Amino acid sequence: MRPEHLDLLEQRGTPTVHPDDSLAIVSVIRPDLHSNEYVGGLWSVPLDNSGSPRRLTRGHRDTDPAISPDGRLVAFLRAMKMDKPQMYVVEVGGGEPVVLTDAPLGAGAPRWSPDSRRIAYAARVPEQGRYGTDEDIAADAEAPRLISKLAYRADSVGFTNDRRNHLFVLDVPDLDALDTLDPAEPHPKPGGFDVNRQEQDEGAKNEKGTKERDAGGKADLPEARQITDGECDDVDVSWSPDGSRLAFVSDRDADGSPTQREDLTSSVFTCAYDGSELVLAAHGQLSCNGPQWTLDGQRIVFLAEELGEHGIPFVARNRGLWVVPFSASSGDGADGSAVPSRLTDAETIDLGEVGSHLSVSERGVLVQDRRRGTVRLLEIDPSAGPVDADSAVEIAGGRAWHRGHAVTRCGATVVAAVSDTDRPAELVLVRGPSEDLPHRLTDVSRRLRETAPPRQPIEQEVTGADGYPVHGWAVLPDPDQYGSGPYPVLLNIHGGPYASYVGSFFDEPQVYAGAGYAVLMCNPRGSAGYGQAHGLAIKAAMGSVDTDDILAFLEGCLADPALPLDGDRVGVMGGSYGGYMTAWLTTRTDRFRAAIVERGYLDAVSYVGSSDIGWFFPDEYHRRGDGREVGRPAASDDPDAELREQSPMAYVDRVSTPTLVIHSEADWRTPIEQGQRWFVALRRNGVPAQLLIFPGEGHEMSRSGKPTHRRDRFTHILSWWAEHLPVKRPN
Repeated sequence: MRPEHLDLLEQRGTPTVHPDDSLAIVSVIRPDLHSNEYVGGLWSVPLDNSGSPRRLTRGHRDTDPAISPDGRLVAFLRAMKMDKPQMYVVEVGGGEPVVLTDAPLGAGAPRWSPDSRRIAYAARVPEQGRYGTDEDIAADAEAPRLISKLAYRADSVGFTNDRRNHLFVLDVPDLDALDTLDPAEPHPKPGGFDVNRQEQDEGAKNEKGTKERDAGGKADLPEARQITDGECDDVDVSWSPDGSRLAFVSDRDADGSPTQREDLTSSVFTCAYDGSELVLAAHGQLSCNGPQWTLDGQRIVFLAEELGEHGIPFVARNRGLWVVPFSASSGDGADGSAVPSRLTDAETIDLGEVGSHLSVSERGVLVQDRRRGTVRLLEIDPSAGPVDADSAVEIAGGRAWHRGHAVTRCGATVVAAVSDTDRPAELVLVRGPSEDLPHRLTDVSRRLRETAPPRQPIEQEVTGADGYPVHGWAVLPDPDQYGSGPYPVLLNIHGGPYASYVGSFFDEPQVYAGAGYAVLMCNPRGSAGYGQAHGLAIKAAMGSVDTDDILAFLEGCLADPALPLDGDRVGVMGGSYGGYMTAWLTTRTDRFRAAIVERGYLDAVSYVGSSDIGWFFPDEYHRRGDGREVGRPAASDDPDAELREQSPMAYVDRVSTPTLVIHSEADWRTPIEQGQRWFVALRRNGVPAQLLIFPGEGHEMSRSGKPTHRRDRFTHILSWWAEHLPVKRPN
């Protein structure tokens, strides 16, 4: 795989299933180097082998589909080029989409009421005079911001205290009564499942006509009623089975008022669909998300992490499935809420993978469990007792990464977006009308496999110096192109640190292996997917046993005769925590020919005051981390001493390894000053170093940044390695 192949990376979103089990609808999105945006639409996929998938919508970027309970309509989000996503509906069989919202900062994912008459969603509400709400006030002329809480901004969002998330409900219009069709504009038509440039250009023309019609019809939009407000964030909304109430997550206090707490907790509330009758449903030292009612209306299930006494300790907190009895008035908790129960074992089951969510049916609750570099689907009975990793019912596993999923009400049909070793993501029938299960329903990665066949990861487990097993993978170049080796080695280190590499398709090692490098990736202590004890090993000890594990994995793989690796030509690279560890290693050893420190966490002292998570993150991963309440003074006379001791910046004078520093201008997770200072210190010390800065990007640039920036990043990285670790091609 080469950098220019990025626009072959078709990605599936979370699917939605028709109530009659006949079809699923899913978004197919890819980075488009031509438009420099992410483009794609919705596809209708038969589940009974009755036909081929067909294109349902042709917007610039159509995502988050949800089929109405009566099976007639699909609600979804459409983002025009360089614009915010708005909500649309279209008939399940196809037609002209109808716009429903004109939210200043974009609408959130649609959630249908059981009677298919209303849709609830969350959206950010800007303060008047900010973010374009007054066209006469430019961004640099807005009023000053008065900050009174530690949590006031977020990476990829910006300031949050002046654009809170709140809930909206709108009545869905009768499409039969709307004259929205323009005979001069073509309608979506069935087609093959490849999304090629011609289809995108045609879709852009259709979108232009749709946008022009929408611009002239804003007054005809249905009224979107805002039902929550205040200095708090309300998200993750869902409907009760009878359609009378909504459940949602909020950082409000137990009485519903904006909180004055300085912690990471959130609670589950319910209210009538007009916003009245606010009731606290589940509260505690929890960080909650994704609440849904069970179909009998007697319980609410949700995902949550336990955050300890002060609501801050977050290190290696496995997300679990929780259940709470539903009461429209009050419960038996001290604060009036019911007492939630945890249904999954805290040590062995982790439902915290990015994009993790619930799917509820009469059979139980579907959840995603990350486990040793895979993500499997579990089905859990909310009326039964707690389950652990061995007793939970697994309905889909293997080596794959099961992403978004959906299930019909009766539970007979389950579909999921699945990433495997050679496919970024396909829609798979996990349970349903087929004798061949799991059954792959799409083949959108065909063009990638034909153009740049993915290299298969080779699973490895190495025993460390203290006897601890370190698990990971090696990805080798194609011997037909680069011979039988030995190959130069790139040691890749993941971010987090409570994250993990997976054995399924990942573009990073594929690009590097495609350029002739052997790539090593491991999940040292501190990573996710191996139990809480594995993750807690570096609480208040970052840079300790994780360092040992990474180096042990490297040396173990280099010593493996089955892996043709050149131990004299090794580079190291990583982003975020991986950037921390890369820099940390170069202060400890000079065994690497060169290094790439990307969006690095390099100085914990300055990080405290500059990062969006700086006010709590270093306290947990450095030695002074004792779970103390925010605002409580540290025991040491010099509270920064131990932060400095565990920061690479304190030892930058030891570095002699040539280093490429990569950072983004708008990164608020690891602010750019971290990378700038590392680069300047290296250059002042005479170490060969370069600084690569991406304008307008945040912390997630390598995963979701502008397509051309992602391509250019790969190009610069390969250029750096070509200089310091040149690949020897066979004659």
